[in-house]
Amino acid sequence: MKQSRLMERIREIAGIARLNEMQKSVKEHLHESGDLVLYAPTGTGKTIAYAMSLLTTIAEGCNYVQAVVLVPSRELARQVGEVLRKLAEGYTVLACYGGHHMKDEMNSLNGRPNIIVATPGRLADLLNRGWVSLTRCEVAVIDEVDKILELGFEREMREVMMHAPNLKRKVVTSATRISELPRYVKLRKALTLDFLDRKPEVDSRMTVKTVRCKKGDKKVALRQLLLTIRKGKTIVFVNERETVRPVCEWLRKHGISAGGYHGQQEQIEREKVVAMIDNGSLAVLVATDLAARGLDLSAVENIVHYDLPLTEEIYTHRNGRTARVDRSGRIFALVSEEDVVPEFVTGAEFALSDEDAGEPTATEMATLYVNEGRKEKISRGDIVGWIANSGAGGGAEDIGKIVVNDHYSLVAVPRGKVNALLEVLNVQKIKGRRVRVSRAEASSG
Repeated sequence: MKQSRLMERIREIAGIARLNEMQKSVKEHLHESGDLVLYAPTGTGKTIAYAMSLLTTIAEGCNYVQAVVLVPSRELARQVGEVLRKLAEGYTVLACYGGHHMKDEMNSLNGRPNIIVATPGRLADLLNRGWVSLTRCEVAVIDEVDKILELGFEREMREVMMHAPNLKRKVVTSATRISELPRYVKLRKALTLDFLDRKPEVDSRMTVKTVRCKKGDKKVALRQLLLTIRKGKTIVFVNERETVRPVCEWLRKHGISAGGYHGQQEQIEREKVVAMIDNGSLAVLVATDLAARGLDLSAVENIVHYDLPLTEEIYTHRNGRTARVDRSGRIFALVSEEDVVPEFVTGAEFALSDEDAGEPTATEMATLYVNEGRKEKISRGDIVGWIANSGAGGGAEDIGKIVVNDHYSLVAVPRGKVNALLEVLNVQKIKGRRVRVSRAEASSG
């Protein structure tokens, strides 16, 4: 892909007016031979950086897999896949990960994708079944290699790299420095770009506060804090998945719209709750540390440590969900009388008022669930036209974020128009056929 066209799409499609220093540095080395190791803090735009390297290396007009991106989690596979689909004009991108039907991936592989984004286990499985070939693959990106190592994917990674013998370039990214990369990486004339020392720049965009509360009063303090700060999307982190549901349901009982997120949920439930907080239908996401990496959430303003993190690395990655790229963010740590505060959790005390912080306000948006998606040839444009022409009030400008998944779609609409839209859309056809539409509900975990 021509560099000039790629830069244009980064501006137009990704909405990035100017590259940050890390991305500029990668751009300056795009046409150098050899591999690349990129160290950069969480939330600094590494996906755009390695997308530039990948897309300016592979050729257009081929009908085989030219590039593979390996990521540690399903969530990151989905996120990276969406970014590359937007940028990779003229290329077919396929995301492969567990939690959905392998048959869909098999059908998509028959379409001969150019770029595959995958978790190591899923791609190793597809390779061993003979459903995909990497013999002509030219570029391999190993994204968040530190997390891949932590999760123990060494066997799967060795298998994948063994199936890709003709790589011209490897790109390895990490949010922490690694003394020795695993042998399967086999770097050649590698250039290392290290931006981890720029972390203070990221930290400078965060304000960190500690919130004291009495033993047994954490939920009460959490609600009061949320009503006090009000502004912006909020992720509340807990240490155990068993904590997610009771905290989430307690917030709902007391008027705050919240959804739960942890690793034991069905994939569709995780996808829905992420979409709903991202599009403004939910105010709060209560999550385990699974949400500390790989979530495609824009403009998260507040991070609340309901449970204090167990390690400094976890603390860093949780906080990295806010103040991303050039934005600012606020960090709050709830500290009860029984908590032992780690040295790395610092911040001025944030005093909660003894007065009632008022009543919660409803979110402006709600989410519609449509029971068809990408595999049924439904596009965002189809949905916009269908709703805008429904006669239920409002136009295209009233429609919020639309997420089209394999077999369902999620659409943000003004809360006050949900009932009217449901009545009309369940009888009005889209692309010549009727679909089922309902109001999406977020799982509490």
